[in-house]
Amino acid sequence: MSARVTRDWVTRIAPRTIIECGAHRGEDTAWMSDVAGDAGSVHAFEADPRNTPPADLLLRSNVHWTAAAVSDQEGEADLVLSQAAPDRVGAWTESSALREPREHLALYPGVTFGGTARVHTITIDSYCRRERVESVDLLWADVQGAEDLMLEGAQETLQRTSWLALEMSQHEVYAGQKRRSEIATWL
Repeated sequence: MSARVTRDWVTRIAPRTIIECGAHRGEDTAWMSDVAGDAGSVHAFEADPRNTPPADLLLRSNVHWTAAAVSDQEGEADLVLSQAAPDRVGAWTESSALREPREHLALYPGVTFGGTARVHTITIDSYCRRERVESVDLLWADVQGAEDLMLEGAQETLQRTSWLALEMSQHEVYAGQKRRSEIATWL
């Protein structure tokens, strides 16, 4: 789905409470914040410590940014860091993951990985209990092969979620990830 179609769809459903898993540097967080409006909220999670949002995004009263990987348990984990991409100056931080790359290396041959960062892990359920998020209009996730882990840690919240949007693949892009068909069956 193209970025424009995605934005149009989200605007049409007019979510007020949004959970964004895998916020990168806040590009999608910003327009979701606009859609949610002053009365709404965007709860954004980003695992890669190199990905920090612009200060003006953090100043928005409806944006709640958490530097953590969403998973099936609270604690810490090693995040496998993506490093470089073809024709890219600086680090490629879009593909860091809780799991080792597998078919990612063949599907995106110029993207490299190297090193890890120890990151905090959080479950959506524990976060929602702690922050008193009672219902979710849209749970949006781009978690680089950890969809099953994120969903396991969101069992209670999913019962109170209107829309779920996941970026998934039919390939084992990351070692041990569940494929789109497996996630669809599980849901």
